[in-house]
Amino acid sequence: MDNLSVHRSKQCLDEIERLGFVAIFNTAYSPEHNPIEMIFSKVKNHFKTIKTNAIVNKLKEDTQALIKKSFAFITKQDVSHCIEHSLSVLRL
Repeated sequence: MDNLSVHRSKQCLDEIERLGFVAIFNTAYSPEHNPIEMIFSKVKNHFKTIKTNAIVNKLKEDTQALIKKSFAFITKQDVSHCIEHSLSVLRL
């Protein structure tokens, strides 16, 4: 189970026990261990930049097209760097 507070409530844990199950919780979420989070961060930052530029300059830009541009902005080197970073954090 994830670590949602409701899942850890006494009522929920009592019901799990009543049904004969054992609750097993995931470790706490750590975005620094997940390289896709760094990539999505870069995509979102790029999207915000070009969307803001379109709004300020009163340009009619299709949101889906801007999202595609933002993903196209990511390079293989970006992906490699994010994976290397995550691995270095895990090695500590």
